[in-house]
Amino acid sequence: MGGGSVHDSAKAIVAGNFYDGDVWDLFIGKGTIEAALPVFDILTLAATVQPRFHSRMVEAIINTVIETTEILLVDPANYEARAEFAWAST
Repeated sequence: MGGGSVHDSAKAIVAGNFYDGDVWDLFIGKGTIEAALPVFDILTLAATVQPRFHSRMVEAIINTVIETTEILLVDPANYEARAEFAWAST
C-alpha cells in the first residue's frame, strides 16, 4: 500500500525473486522478466500535495470512487472499473 515508489519497489521485488542476475538488469533492458510473484497493490493519495479543487471536482471524484467500488464488489476482475478507481484515487 503506498504511492508510486512503493509500487515500483514491489514490482522489482516480485520480478526479481525469479531473476538470477542483478534486479537492476530488468530496469535497463539487460534482463527479461520470465516469471513474477503475484502482487496486490493499493494506491494511496499523495499526502504531501495540497491540491486546490473546486468542490464540484471533488464531488465528481468521490462519486467515481463510490460507483467503481460498487462495481468491483460484484466483479473484482472488471478492468475498466479498476482503472477508473485507480485514476480517481490518484
